[in-house]
Amino acid sequence: MLLKKAEKGANTPGQKKAVREWRRYIRRKWDGILASRLCPEANLGVGAEGHVNHIPSARLSSRPLAWSRTGADQMARLGR
Repeated sequence: MLLKKAEKGANTPGQKKAVREWRRYIRRKWDGILASRLCPEANLGVGAEGHVNHIPSARLSSRPLAWSRTGADQMARLGR
């Protein structure tokens, strides 16, 4: 309901799209959100891996971004 209000109050098409994408994301994850709230002892882990994988994917896309030595080292450590 809160995100529906946010979408209605968005000022630009880009903002509306961003709110719609968040609503879709939360709907897809809702069962897991409820499960983690109802059964915290289940220790379901975190969903960070999928998000972290987007970082190297974006960096290595068809238009790769530049790498500094420090940045390359930090990216390599993400997989550990």
